[in-house]
Amino acid sequence: MTPSGRTSWRASREHPPVTRRSDAGLTDLRPARRADAIFRNQPLRSEGPRDYEAPPESEEDEGFTPEEPPPLGTGDPLTVLAWLGAAGGPVMLLLFAMFWRDAPLAATLGVLALFLAGAGYLISRLPTHRDLGDDGAEV
Repeated sequence: MTPSGRTSWRASREHPPVTRRSDAGLTDLRPARRADAIFRNQPLRSEGPRDYEAPPESEEDEGFTPEEPPPLGTGDPLTVLAWLGAAGGPVMLLLFAMFWRDAPLAATLGVLALFLAGAGYLISRLPTHRDLGDDGAEV
């Protein structure tokens, strides 16, 4: 024994290791059966993803039939043309600047006029009334 009251490591090696009483009877089992014996009486047992069971289907969902959506490409023709002018105008001006440097002034001004007319029409079609208490969300 050392002066501090502890046993030296050599002395501790001479004594056999102490085993817990609960583990003493489990040494002869195979690993799978040993794990089952250890966790058998635990209060909470976790469930894995394969233990999930789908809830039964309710009859309430059977009656819903969504309405037929409108066909694609059907819109107000003037609004479609305004979008083409507002979105296509800057693209055309960029293409003129990159590939057709000698573009006549009339073509450039015409594309600029199409852009301004399309953007002006779209801005004029915006709703003018807005409720102060409305946050804009709709269901």
